[in-house]
Amino acid sequence: MYLLKFSGCLFLFYLVYALFLEKQNNHHFKRFYLIGGVLSSIMIPLITIKTYVVSSTESNNNFEQVVANNNLTANLSEINTPLIELSDILWTVYIIGATVFLVRFVINLNKLYKDISSNESIRIAPLTYILLDKNIIPHSFFKYIFLYKRTFKDGSIPEEVLLHEETHAQQLHSLDIILLELVQIVFWFHPLIYIIKQRIKLNHEFLADNAVLNQGISTKNYQHILLQYSSYSNHHQLASAINYSSIKKRFTVMKTQTSKTRIWLSTLLLIPLFSLLLVGFTTKKEITIDSTELSSSQQYNSNPSFLEFIVDMENQGASFYLDDEKITAEAAKTIAKNNRGKRTEMLTQKDSNDKYVVKLYSTSDKHYARSIEVEVLNDNAYLIDGKRATKKTFRNVFNQLHQDISKEIRDKIINIHVTASKTLSNEEVWFIYNALEGYGYHRIVTSNQEIIRSKGNTPFAIEGKNVEQQKSPSKKEIADYKAWIKQLDGKAITFSKAATQYPILDEKELIKYQNIYKRMTTQQKNAVKEFPFPGLEFNKNNEDLRSQSLPTQQEATKEQMDEYNRLAKSYNSQPEGRRIIKMKDYKRMKYIYDLMSPKQRKNAHPLPKLPPPPPRAMHKGEVNDGIFNKYNKWIKGLKNPDGTYKIISSGEQRYYQSIYDNMTADQKKRSAGIPPPPPPPKPKVIEVKDVPAPPPSPKNIEVKELPPPPPPQKPADYIKDMAKTNAKFYYEGKQITSKEALIIVNKNQSLIVKTKKSDTRTPEVYLTDAPVIKEIKRN
Repeated sequence: MYLLKFSGCLFLFYLVYALFLEKQNNHHFKRFYLIGGVLSSIMIPLITIKTYVVSSTESNNNFEQVVANNNLTANLSEINTPLIELSDILWTVYIIGATVFLVRFVINLNKLYKDISSNESIRIAPLTYILLDKNIIPHSFFKYIFLYKRTFKDGSIPEEVLLHEETHAQQLHSLDIILLELVQIVFWFHPLIYIIKQRIKLNHEFLADNAVLNQGISTKNYQHILLQYSSYSNHHQLASAINYSSIKKRFTVMKTQTSKTRIWLSTLLLIPLFSLLLVGFTTKKEITIDSTELSSSQQYNSNPSFLEFIVDMENQGASFYLDDEKITAEAAKTIAKNNRGKRTEMLTQKDSNDKYVVKLYSTSDKHYARSIEVEVLNDNAYLIDGKRATKKTFRNVFNQLHQDISKEIRDKIINIHVTASKTLSNEEVWFIYNALEGYGYHRIVTSNQEIIRSKGNTPFAIEGKNVEQQKSPSKKEIADYKAWIKQLDGKAITFSKAATQYPILDEKELIKYQNIYKRMTTQQKNAVKEFPFPGLEFNKNNEDLRSQSLPTQQEATKEQMDEYNRLAKSYNSQPEGRRIIKMKDYKRMKYIYDLMSPKQRKNAHPLPKLPPPPPRAMHKGEVNDGIFNKYNKWIKGLKNPDGTYKIISSGEQRYYQSIYDNMTADQKKRSAGIPPPPPPPKPKVIEVKDVPAPPPSPKNIEVKELPPPPPPQKPADYIKDMAKTNAKFYYEGKQITSKEALIIVNKNQSLIVKTKKSDTRTPEVYLTDAPVIKEIKRN
């Protein structure tokens, strides 16, 4: 049965691939589809879905079943059992076949290992080239590329062929082949495995072809090279190589362009495909539970089949859960007894220890009202449901209460009752109201007011003496708030998701719009953008904005002063024009500075000024005609009339490099050229002290002709030597491979080769034909 289900799944996966995906150009998706299809076909038939069926068995049926079983036993005893069963023969054939394929797999791996270990190799990170003495077609296995030594030394292997094999190696196509070989050992008799293995190898060729053509290589020339190399057939079974039998399909796919709409539609096919496979090919198992007669006291308001199942699971050592919370077996039996025909969702599984886990879920979503008692004490502290809290710990204590329900539910059922031994001030109610903004509650009730969250009303105004509560903002006020937020966002500079720099704000406007936002109802707040400065409160005594979370500290401590002076001294020592301040450090310094007394501020280092925000980063296509013309004029002006080049600063180079980087492809073609690379570091000046005069040369010394100096190393040889040291290569500001560097040097022998970081593990080699640039230090 498993084999039939496996075959059905695999056939459906292949059918969808052959009809809808094979001729498309999204080869990466096709690769993972084919591998995932094979693995899913193995796993889906192993999934078991259990259903429980309650049956009532009568005594006469039991009697008939016993008689039938006795008759069947008697009949079976008369059947002669053959000496050799057909199943034994089939299993023997299967094991022989699997053994043959396993031995073949090990032999192929051993051949590859011998070729790798016994032949000359050249490592150009991250790939290794194995040079063989026999004439073979280039092929790859993981990070190893196998080549014919003579053609490689002669340089007669086309660059397109090498790039093709490098793509196989870099994309780890050998991993897919190894996986299919292991599956083939188990299912060696299954014809679909061979067909899908062939399709996976063909898709690997599509991927490699696509990578070659993306380098700008002519399709026609590449096809001629493929025809030339496809006549060879000597390569390893586990390797990726050029295949003649697939040439026609590959040529067709090279010219195919698949629309994004068709790719998306093909991807969406996976949803109904997997649904069909899960419904049709998983294993269904029915577990029959026989209901037995229980005592009348047990049958009263109980469900016998449900209860018997719980008892049976308890006897097997099962664990019980109700709404994902663990309960005892007695509690589970109580639920079964009190079920009274109500629906209770139940899921039975096995854990990692092969023990049953019974999960019960109540379908009722009713929640009853809950209350929290808050008592305001005389010492500026609070009792929250019997737990003592200060203003600083108020939120933390509240956040420990009723966490078994979500904030949305708390918004509907939590009632907060506030009492005090003396008159409760409006300021105190406002503190509680603001502190619980993110907690979730239905209403706050005091001796003289009621704040209902859903209605959007707020506590009594602090300034007023009337008992009217503050009203929700009008439509005009909300419109003004939206316009202010929009204007604020337009002037803000966003550095990251967590860092935004806002312009200098008018204090009166900030207070005005903060008040409007606080008076909004929940529905109104959902319709506008959140107030960008949460936690700020206006203190009319000093006409300043303070954070609610600031402690009532009178001055900074000695440890805080030491910390502030250390940070401030470090940042103030930086030049103001090139100062870089971490936002975390600045916030800490500002926090401590606000705590200082006037005397402490006088004796402390001044608060460092924030540097101006960086210019807005340009995006592709944002180089307008004015900047484009300015760039071309600058490039043309670099060359002096006498043929020499002007000396420019590194800052000037970076500016024009950024303009070039943000040009469109068309603008780069029309530009006057690319900017020169950044200048090398300024050489160190070695002070030459007075050197004593050399001693007089002795007479009658025979002066022999000095031998000529050794010829300089060729650039190509130097590139090869540096490639062995894992060096990085750069040309015209872009990183290239060592192979590309060799090609560039061979084409242009007049290139300048510079090496940086030569004393490190990864030296950097720069190829350039640009003028030498000297960095100018600006004051």
